[in-house]
Amino acid sequence: MEILNYRNAESQSVDNSLIDVEILTDKFGWIPTTVNVLDDEQEPHTIQIKQWLVDNFDLIAAHVPHVPTQEELQAPINQDALEYLKSTDWYVTRRSDTGVAIPVDIDTYRAAAREAIVQG
Repeated sequence: MEILNYRNAESQSVDNSLIDVEILTDKFGWIPTTVNVLDDEQEPHTIQIKQWLVDNFDLIAAHVPHVPTQEELQAPINQDALEYLKSTDWYVTRRSDTGVAIPVDIDTYRAAAREAIVQG
């Protein structure tokens, strides 16, 4: 069996070790398959597909969408929350210096911003 092409490569893991891909073969046409590039004990045709994926990794990697990590997903949330807290810190300073209360909506949003921040 000769592998002629691939399509619809999609990573199923953060480290790109598990890839769903359709392989075009001379014998069977298009075959959907999932390949674990870290597993050495697979069917002979899967080993051949894996070797083809490894040999053509640079070509394939350019088309496999990146699966963001939890940290990457959380980063913009953390940034927005920290920016909001920074922009409203003066309310806390004013309360401390003068005793003027923080408006309820600002206090509520600040509490939500602190809860949204996840340290990774």
